[in-house]
Amino acid sequence: MRFDHLEPWSDPHGIGMAVWEPQQLGVGQHVLYPDTASNLTWPGVTWHKKDPSIPNAGSPTRAVFFNPRFGLAYDLFGNGNTVFRGGWGTYYSQDSTAAASGAEATAIGLQTYIEPQNTGGQGCTFNQLFLRSTYVPCGQYAVTPPASLPPFSIGAMDPKDDNMPVTYNYNLTVDQRGPWNSNFEIAYVGNQSYHLDTLAACRTRT
Repeated sequence: MRFDHLEPWSDPHGIGMAVWEPQQLGVGQHVLYPDTASNLTWPGVTWHKKDPSIPNAGSPTRAVFFNPRFGLAYDLFGNGNTVFRGGWGTYYSQDSTAAASGAEATAIGLQTYIEPQNTGGQGCTFNQLFLRSTYVPCGQYAVTPPASLPPFSIGAMDPKDDNMPVTYNYNLTVDQRGPWNSNFEIAYVGNQSYHLDTLAACRTRT
């Protein structure tokens, strides 16, 4: 049995990782544009500095992750001619930094913007993107030639997810002694992984 204590990534500056809180929908002002309360681009997103009840890491953790593992070898006839071997084990690992980097970027005001190829390079100006309240990143931007630009993308953690990536490894081997000092062996080795890093659309999460 192995015992692991795996802390989620946290912010040493006390700002915290952004989280998705559906109960915050329609509450408060714009996340990064407080003067635009009537045009909430990211409702439901908050973080530790805005709400101290949210963990700095965004997501909680467990005190201990249990990693049971066992193996066996069985001599069927007691003469070494037919032997079964096998094992099963649990292996936890730390979340990738990529899981937290997007949520941290959201909390500190870093926004990712990619201009679609269909705009012909006629995107919004810096003034339109950052300085004029009528162009806060919400909805679509009109450009010339006729096209549209999507809003900025953000990242947020699931405040109820206390899991870490885990892989279950297992194997079974059968050895059979044959004639002329030969040996026949057949084996099966497999694994299954859960709670891996993934993306989810907030609008589909209830």
